[in-house]
This record gives sequence, structure tokens and C-alpha cells, in this order.
Amino acid sequence: MIEKQNPITILCYLFFVIFITMFSTNPIMLGISFVSGILLYCMLCGVKKTLVRLGYFIIFVAIIAIINPIFSRQGMTQFFSIGNFVVTLESLLNGVAIGVMFGSVIIWFGVLNVLLYSDKIIYIFDKFTPKIGTILSIALGLFPKYIVQYRKIDNNLKGLGLYDGASFLSKVKLKMHTLSTLITWSVEGAVLLSDNMSARGYDLKDKRIRILVGNTIDPEAINDLCRAVKDGVDDSLETYAVRGYTRLNNSQKKNCYIDSFVSMFNKSALSDEFDSTDSQSVFKMFLAKIADGSLEIRLTGTPNHAKAYILTNKYEYSCFGDQKGVVFTGSSNFTYNGLRGQGEMNERFSDNVKFDEYKDNFDELNPIYMMAQSGARRKYEPVKTNRRYAWTYGK
Repeated sequence: MIEKQNPITILCYLFFVIFITMFSTNPIMLGISFVSGILLYCMLCGVKKTLVRLGYFIIFVAIIAIINPIFSRQGMTQFFSIGNFVVTLESLLNGVAIGVMFGSVIIWFGVLNVLLYSDKIIYIFDKFTPKIGTILSIALGLFPKYIVQYRKIDNNLKGLGLYDGASFLSKVKLKMHTLSTLITWSVEGAVLLSDNMSARGYDLKDKRIRILVGNTIDPEAINDLCRAVKDGVDDSLETYAVRGYTRLNNSQKKNCYIDSFVSMFNKSALSDEFDSTDSQSVFKMFLAKIADGSLEIRLTGTPNHAKAYILTNKYEYSCFGDQKGVVFTGSSNFTYNGLRGQGEMNERFSDNVKFDEYKDNFDELNPIYMMAQSGARRKYEPVKTNRRYAWTYGK
């Protein structure tokens, strides 16, 4: 099936088909393009949607065929005349050809919209222009949503009986009201989309993030933890804490960590989740942040069960240093259930005294801070796995 082909292959194929259709004047080529496009669209979307599109196509071609003789008087064969206005057969057929050309292009763009959905567009443009790829995928995905939402709003008005016995002018006003409601809905959707993109990390590139983990998950328990996450089991993370991991030496710990890390992506119950385009783009973003030093994830020197989230304000947003940031502390773990899925109790501090207290405590728990105090030097080195990059702590 064509939809299972590489997205770049699909894009190149459709680009050349549309290009040839747009600049071809041969009626045989236009007929082949039209029939091929209709058959492919029927195979992808079904007979019902194809018949609807074919109906619009016929109306579109008829309008172009009627309008073209008004502006084009070319041809020698008189088809009919109205007074001094003569319609030639050539201009009429030329209008039909132009209509078939534009209609065929619209059909092929419909095929493109079906075959290249947002994930595939991001895949194509991710390596070259990720921003353009994201914008295109969002834009192409919005049109079908707007059409569906418009029909929902209009059907609600019909269900309220507002169209019953309404005059033509009243129906036009109702259509304008539907359009106004759709615009309001789209603006609200844009705000929600912006929040979702922020939550996915699209605005994290210029922000520095430091995470301290106070306890460890046994590498041998990763598969069990992945199965629990997939099945929605709400177990405490202590269930998957250190088992026999402490008995290993440093070299064995390093190898065990890399093996479990690769297994989590390739063989665990969540391996399919990591193959989506969104997951890969987020992974690349976090990998880039680790590489440029704007993301640090470290383990505390000693086990620590405290939970605190420290948000630092840029100086221009800190009221000239009077509000350095905000601290949240309480029972919430850095997990979905901890942050959204279940009831928790936390406190919020925005005064500089508490901010400095928690920030100093965070720095003291940071092993790099402790090594800097003792004069020791260590570094992070990338270790390439068979599928992903694992960053390990070594001498």
C-alpha cells in the first residue's frame, strides 16, 4: 500500500504528479491524472467521500467552462451566440480543460492530505527545518478540525430550530454567527495548543534545567516498571528500588545501566511508545540539551526523599531582584500521578529567604557541587548504544 511507503517517497511522487498536472495542456494527460487521482482517493477514503468530492469537481468544472468563454474569444467554431456575443467551441473546451486541471490538482492535494499527516510531515522536515515542519503539520491538521467543528456548531443551531421558517437573510446571519463562534473556538484552541507545546518542551531550548534524583531504580527492575506504567498500575517507586545493584562494582554498574537503558527503548513494554515521531523529537531535544549543558540529571550523593521544585526568574522578570523565583515543596513526586493524577499537598514560597534556602540545599545535594568543594574533577562521556545515546558518569 502506498501509505506504508517512506514519507519522502510519497512527497516526491505527489509533487511530480501535481507539477505535471498543473503545467500540462494535453487533455489525455489531464484525463489520466484525473482518473488516477479519483481512483486513489476512492481507495484511501471510500466511495462515499469520493462521490461527494466528484460532485464538487463537476460543479467546479462547469463553472470554469461557463466563465472561460466570457474572457476568451479564441476559436473559429461557433457554438452559439447571444446577440453580438459569440461562444466558440474551442473556448468552451478550453474552459473544461482548465477546470479539469484545477480540479485534478485539488484531488491530488486531497490525497496528499490523507497520506502525509502531521507525524510524517515532521519526519520529512525535522532534519532540515523542524520549525517549518511543525508549522506545516499543525496548519494541515487544523483545516479538517475546523470543518468538523463548523458542522457541529451549525447542527446545534439547526437542533435548536433556529433555521425553521427563517428567511434567507436570517440564514445568512446564522451562518455568520456560526463562523464567529468557530473563530472564537479556534482562538481558544490556539491558546491550548501553545500551552501543550510548552508542556512538550518546545520552549525549553533557552532554559537551563537541573534535576537531582534522590533514589535509584534497579536496572533489572526497568522492565517491570515499564509494564506497570503501560498497564496503569499505580505502584510506589520504592517497589522498584535497589535490589542487587549495590553488590556490583563501578564497571559492572555502568554496563548494567547501559544494557537496561537500551532494553527500555528496544525490548520493554513501552518500546513502541518511543517509536512515535513526537517521542523521538522530544528525545532529540533532551539529548541536545544534555550535550550543550542546559540539562543536568544527577543522583544525590546519599539517598534523599525530599521533593522540591525551584523555578528561577530571569533578572528582567524578578522585580530588580526582589523576587528571585518560586519554590514548590510537598508530597508530589516528579511523575504524572504526583503532578496531576492524584491528590497531593504542597506549599509555595516566593520570598527570597526561602528561595535562597532551598537553592543552597539543592546545591549542597548536587554531587558536582560537592566535588568542586573537594577539588575533584569528573566528566560526563557519551556512550553510543545500538539505538540511542546513553550518558554515563565516569572518571
